[in-house]
Amino acid sequence: MREVDLMETVREGLLMLDSDLTIRFANRSFCRKFAVTPEDAVGRKLYEAGDGQWDILELLPTDRAITIGLMVNELVTNAVKYAFPDDTKGSVLVTLKRAPGELRLTVSDDGKGIDPGRADSGVGGRLIEGFAQQLGGQLKRESNSQGTTVLLILPSREGSWGSLT
Repeated sequence: MREVDLMETVREGLLMLDSDLTIRFANRSFCRKFAVTPEDAVGRKLYEAGDGQWDILELLPTDRAITIGLMVNELVTNAVKYAFPDDTKGSVLVTLKRAPGELRLTVSDDGKGIDPGRADSGVGGRLIEGFAQQLGGQLKRESNSQGTTVLLILPSREGSWGSLT
């Protein structure tokens, strides 16, 4: 990075966004770094800029983001509580990815798997199902001796997400 670029970056923000993530200004350093022209960036949503190669998620409405956060909290808590007995070490992975027409939230662990006699019988399982229904999402669970994965598929803006707000 040249000294002029560094000073430009310090003096002015890389970019200015509206509350809905519409780019209002992008400086030269930003445009050079992300290989876009100001004309290609300004006026577009941040998650649309660069023809989607940045994989920036869309801004979720606050009520949806809170519900997703509660789901993540419940799923991670359950993984830590049940997947790794007797101080067994393991990993919990949380991802949120955009796919055409949908958002995919995945919470997975590499623990012992769900006890079939106990699966979804608790309050937490019912909460997760209720949250998924509230969001208009589809819930999928897979579990075996190698771990558990919970996938929540939500319609996104380019799908029917806008009708849910």
